[in-house]
Amino acid sequence: MNDTALVIGGTGKIGKVFSTFFIKNGIKLIIASRNKHKFNDYVNFLKLKKYDYKSVTWKKLDTTSDSSVKKFVAHTKKNRDITY
Repeated sequence: MNDTALVIGGTGKIGKVFSTFFIKNGIKLIIASRNKHKFNDYVNFLKLKKYDYKSVTWKKLDTTSDSSVKKFVAHTKKNRDITY
């Protein structure tokens, strides 16, 4: 499978459920959030469960900040991380 999912807030309570669903189903995952520490904790969780943690990447995004959203969109368009 060659699919990729973007989960905004993917290390939060609800986001983690969606993130884990995608990983369990072989879908690559981009987690966009403010807190890299929570992302690292989530990757450790995936390792413990023996899930494919290498197919998960993190992007910084603060949805309460216009500049953060603009930077996120510009970066992903430039690097083609996400197809629009």
